[in-house]
Amino acid sequence: MTSGRQVELSIARPEGEGRRVAITGNRGITGEDREKIRAKMRELVGDPGVAAIFFGGATGADTEALAAALEFRNFAQRPQRPQRTQRGEVSRRDAETQRGPAKRPRLVVVVPDTVEGQPKETWETSRRADEIVELGHPIRVEDRWRAYHLRNQRLVAEATELVAFWNGDPRSGTAATIALARKRGMGVEIVEVEGGDREVVG
Repeated sequence: MTSGRQVELSIARPEGEGRRVAITGNRGITGEDREKIRAKMRELVGDPGVAAIFFGGATGADTEALAAALEFRNFAQRPQRPQRTQRGEVSRRDAETQRGPAKRPRLVVVVPDTVEGQPKETWETSRRADEIVELGHPIRVEDRWRAYHLRNQRLVAEATELVAFWNGDPRSGTAATIALARKRGMGVEIVEVEGGDREVVG
């Protein structure tokens, strides 16, 4: 487990150029929100210009978006379980162990601490991603949820654009991630949803 300092990652980048999309969104979602999320993910996965999509591994929009991306990417075979990472280092699968061409877009989950540090209902979906990056920052109220903020910073740093499933609540972690992306001059697309965050953290 690392200390509270930010870990510099070197996420395995897809070969060639392409859009790198970070996903953020509210934790509470409605049935209508779910359909909006699925529609957007179908669009992103079907766009040949999208090389990678990054997810935060939280409940709600994050996990719903990843589940939809996995579904729409139409795996030719059951995906292998991703190798675990330590201290923010990223595992790279040997290309020879993968059957067929590399899947696009590459689906990457970045979690603030470990997968097991996330709500249990997210574990199964997160483990189906191509990569899991565990930052190793303990999730603590005492430091004002710093682990979530570091996770959101990393999502923005690794992406070329942000898609936010947001209900407009300025107190949410989604709002903070949008503000960070805009500060860095990134393109931000907001998909309006109704559900909100159950907690105003990451």
